[in-house]
Amino acid sequence: MTALWHCQTTGEGQHVDVSIQECVISPNLNVLQMWDVSKVEFRRLGGYMYVPSTGVRQPVYYKCKDGYVIILVQGGNEPFVSSSSRLVEWMEEGMAADWLVEVNWVLDYDATTMGQDIADRVGLEVEKFTVTKTKAELYEEGAIKRRILLAPLSTTKDISEDSQLQFRDYWVNVWHSELGEALTYCGPFMKLSGTPIEYRRRTPLMGEHN
Repeated sequence: MTALWHCQTTGEGQHVDVSIQECVISPNLNVLQMWDVSKVEFRRLGGYMYVPSTGVRQPVYYKCKDGYVIILVQGGNEPFVSSSSRLVEWMEEGMAADWLVEVNWVLDYDATTMGQDIADRVGLEVEKFTVTKTKAELYEEGAIKRRILLAPLSTTKDISEDSQLQFRDYWVNVWHSELGEALTYCGPFMKLSGTPIEYRRRTPLMGEHN
């Protein structure tokens, strides 16, 4: 709206740079549409994904050396079949059981027909592999190089040190006079070339504006 107002009042356009990582999270979730479309009410399941048609719980969170990662070990169709196949190929470098190498990700691991037994077995085998790696190793080698559907489960510290956010100068230091120091804030959700969003003051203290 700031860029639009600027254009309408001055006649000049400007470049608007919006980062998906920084401002679009919840719209990508499918929970809001699930009831209207499928009459499925999503519930919290911890580190699992629930398949309503079969009642199967598929692992999603996997332990690693320094925390957890999320891996969409799924089958049935793309892009899951190729991603899971590439994960097993990586595991074949010393960590994949013979039976896992033989799994047909189209037929054997179809969420609409599979049973809980194979979901549990696959989950255990994958975690035997992930606990030998760090989050960074899994992300850089698995997600980036091998194109596996994988992401680290980031802590607040991890996010504050994220190389992408640092490269974009996302974090902003805001002065707190009552503390005598600056605190780090999340930055603006977009960058405007002509009228950049600036933080002029800190957030209100508890009860300050009551």
